[in-house]
Order: sequence, then C-alpha cells, then structure tokens
Amino acid sequence: MVVGLADLIDSRQALTQRTYPEHSDKHAIPADRLDEVIENDWVHPSVLAHVRLLAPPVPYRHNPGAGSFVML
Repeated sequence: MVVGLADLIDSRQALTQRTYPEHSDKHAIPADRLDEVIENDWVHPSVLAHVRLLAPPVPYRHNPGAGSFVML
C-alpha cells in the first residue's frame, strides 16, 4: 500500500555509527537497530518536502527488480 507522497528535495552526507544518534529526532530508528542500519548501508538521509497522506491508501504490488520509486 502507498500511504503517502512526498517531494525528495535533498540527500545529505551519510551518517556514521557516531553521528546517527545525533539525528534520532529525524529518523526514529531505535538504538538497538543501529548495527543493522549501518551494516545495510541505510545511512543516507533524504530530505522530504510537501509530505501528504493518501486517504485512502493506494494498493500497490512491487515487482521484483523494480525501482524504488513508484508511478501512481
């Protein structure tokens, strides 16, 4: 399900094991998952604007190998 839309307006410098906790107010990743986050390279902050919820959510099935962005 696609629950919302947003404009990607910036991508910031990668966070590190040391800097990730300094930004916890923005990413909401629990401290006990930090090792998993670093190991999977989920460290590149995206800055979003014009975030809006879809009501109702739009059904969507992601095909294997498809890109990360969705055209609705």
